[in-house]
Amino acid sequence: MNKDRIIKNLQEFGLSDKESRFYLANLSLGPSSIQTISRLAGINRASAYHTTSLLRGKNLLMMETRGLKQLYVAEDPKRISELLNEKQMAFKETLPELAKLFQGENRDNTVKQYDGWRAIQRIYETILEEVSIHEDYFVISDDERWFSIDEKYFQKFTEKRGKKNMNTYLILEDSARAREHKKFAQNFHENIRLCAGEMGLKTNIIITPKKAVFHSMEEPMKALVIENPFVVAALQSVFRVLWRLLSDA
Repeated sequence: MNKDRIIKNLQEFGLSDKESRFYLANLSLGPSSIQTISRLAGINRASAYHTTSLLRGKNLLMMETRGLKQLYVAEDPKRISELLNEKQMAFKETLPELAKLFQGENRDNTVKQYDGWRAIQRIYETILEEVSIHEDYFVISDDERWFSIDEKYFQKFTEKRGKKNMNTYLILEDSARAREHKKFAQNFHENIRLCAGEMGLKTNIIITPKKAVFHSMEEPMKALVIENPFVVAALQSVFRVLWRLLSDA
């Protein structure tokens, strides 16, 4: 038995370190006195009494009286799963109120920075969830740099974006990769124009009806997300001007 791993998992399920150690010790020993359990768990007696009170409050521990002895008995581990389900149900009841706060008035004027590739992936997934069919989705980028970050992920992302049937317009730095991309643009419901010459773009810029995303394509990986209607409207206008200036060739 990997005791440390089990204790760590119990902590992730919502038990404290002492609760985890006491519960595991009691489960291993079976019905036992508080002195015996606390000794195996490595908890002093004063802390043990407080810990038993917490575990009993969570219905993970019960007491048995055998003669003159009071013994503690760990409940079935399935109770932990029930406890998690109860917490999940309670959270679901609270979620609508939290969502209202998250999408409140202040959401129209936020600037957030995200660090690391995983956090940035979540930004891309959120964008796909938020932008509806036939809404504008503008991009200014360097295809070579963008795909080099994670070829497999961005290929799948492009396919998913195409299925959303948005009004997708991409201004890409001219390159072999961008030209190849443009050949198959219709397959992904994309409109692409190339910007000749070296733009030196190191940031992928996305403009949607609600936000603007600036994703640094260099290490350390970072992204800035701006949700401000005036900034978004200004960037949309700039994009449309650039689009008209570029040739469709």
